[in-house]
Amino acid sequence: MRTFLEQQSLLSMFLVIGLGYAIGSINVRGFALGIGAVLFVGLGVGILAPQAAPPPLLGSLGLVMFVYGIGIQYGRVFFGGFTSPLGLKLNGLSLFSHLVALGVCYVAYAFFSVSAAYVAGLFAGALTSTPALYAAISAAGSDD
Repeated sequence: MRTFLEQQSLLSMFLVIGLGYAIGSINVRGFALGIGAVLFVGLGVGILAPQAAPPPLLGSLGLVMFVYGIGIQYGRVFFGGFTSPLGLKLNGLSLFSHLVALGVCYVAYAFFSVSAAYVAGLFAGALTSTPALYAAISAAGSDD
């Protein structure tokens, strides 16, 4: 049997998704947030009611579904990028940016005594990689 808090968090999740989707469809002079509005509504609810966060299993399932969807949708484009001259340049630029971020994180760790958990979060956040952030949180054992 679900506790009241679990029921409340599931209800709030669906309300955030619905409200965000509705707000995202509002068009102001040709600009609309689209599905990104769900993120902003979620951030707002997170400030007002942090206890409304979904259970960890649901968060993991959502992340897995997100990564799966991106992989299926863009797999052909990703591997096709290795065969064209422009794709090779763009992949090289991406590799370079990741190496620079890795260097900055190493400097933060080695010279400024930033903890390994924070450095992992810095790397994932700087590259806006949700799967890397989840891996860093799991490895650190906390949300810090």
